[in-house]
Amino acid sequence: MRFYATLAGLVTLLLLSGCINVRPETRYYTLPIAVADGDGKPATGLVLGLGPLEVPELIDRREIVVRKDDSEVELLLFDLWGGSAKQEIRNTLAKNLAARIGSDQLVFFPFRGKAVEVQLRLEFLEMIGERGGAAELDVLWSISPPGKRAELERGRYQVAVAGDSVKAVVEAYARLLGLLADDIAARLRAGAGEK
Repeated sequence: MRFYATLAGLVTLLLLSGCINVRPETRYYTLPIAVADGDGKPATGLVLGLGPLEVPELIDRREIVVRKDDSEVELLLFDLWGGSAKQEIRNTLAKNLAARIGSDQLVFFPFRGKAVEVQLRLEFLEMIGERGGAAELDVLWSISPPGKRAELERGRYQVAVAGDSVKAVVEAYARLLGLLADDIAARLRAGAGEK
């Protein structure tokens, strides 16, 4: 009898432990706008077409991805982008550019008949950060009249991740996009001066 009571107690304990939810809380992140380091001079009143924007599958996923070491990455199952990672990157880059070139006339690809004066194409090769380490961005980009191709430029950026939190990694990603926006805005200003 005592054996059956102990067995029933164990079965009850096992059933109850399966009902307890020990899943961590899911957190959602968006990329903040990086403050411009430039001189704030408007490039022109040009209409900038942003895209196409290519992002590798490792970046373009719902889960935030961080580097564990040189050969291993970690998908953070409970630390997610508030929307599509690609749209987060695109929207943040657009807002950074608008602040730096003094124009909010940005059109996203496909342009569908909109009058675009200059097209910015981007191919992200890598955007990865390590908690408490560094975050890196490697991107190819070009600026040209719509429908024409220009020589690709390569931007490689690295910033320190200020802490061990996922939020610190996301903030480092935002700073990387700000550095990219600085370089693109400088090129746009230089191009506007040549006209």
